[in-house]
Amino acid sequence: AFLLSRGATRVVGKSYDWEEAVGLVIVNKRGVRKASLRASLWDKPAEWVSRHASLTFNQYGREFPNGGMNDAGLVIEIMWLDSSRYPKRDERVTVNELQWIQFMLDQFETVDEVAEHAQRLRVSPVTAKVHYLACDRRGQCAAFEYLAGHLTISRGDDVRALTNHSYEASAAYRGEHQGFGGAKKAPRSAGSLDRFVRASLAAKAAPSKDEVERAFAVLDDVSQGEFSKWNIVYEMDKLRVHFRSKDHPSKKYVELGGFDAS
Repeated sequence: AFLLSRGATRVVGKSYDWEEAVGLVIVNKRGVRKASLRASLWDKPAEWVSRHASLTFNQYGREFPNGGMNDAGLVIEIMWLDSSRYPKRDERVTVNELQWIQFMLDQFETVDEVAEHAQRLRVSPVTAKVHYLACDRRGQCAAFEYLAGHLTISRGDDVRALTNHSYEASAAYRGEHQGFGGAKKAPRSAGSLDRFVRASLAAKAAPSKDEVERAFAVLDDVSQGEFSKWNIVYEMDKLRVHFRSKDHPSKKYVELGGFDAS
């Protein structure tokens, strides 16, 4: 996942690389009272009422998104991270690793708000080791990772991309390359760290007249071939989402404002 900017235009691109291709595009409405699903008997389910409508891409049913955007232009996307280690049981209320995304999209407008409230939740995972990239309409992004049992939040102007290594490890590797202080040329492999360097270079490059098309070009550049099942591009200012899939490569789009969110 990565952010591209041109003036007030913000675009997030995401390549969903996985073994399964099936999915749903779901509109999640405002004013819905919710409680999280318990992953264990010891969990204390979080409860909330959705303040924002959102459009999400889901593989495991409603309320379990793999990523999406809300009506404030906040985008949250998920990626695998083998080094994830979730917190031990404590007194905090819980969500699972996918409900974390829906909880944040339901409640908040900015990355600042997500960062403020993330510590109040405990992730009680079902099965996946993941981390998240969140970006808002102002162009602020942050990586949220559970490392060694604690939440780590990486923020700053250079946080514009995320792949399948921790942000700290990725940024250290990026620093070895041209454009980021190092001598190496941009690598061409499909490895996680190399894809991170190329996505970071794209995020740093001069903007184009059509950031949506540029985002799709970057998605082509970081593709993992058969594993890249969905390509998604979020236009945060227009609340429009473009997508294509491996089996149906023609581009489609959907606008969140086209649905009754009440």
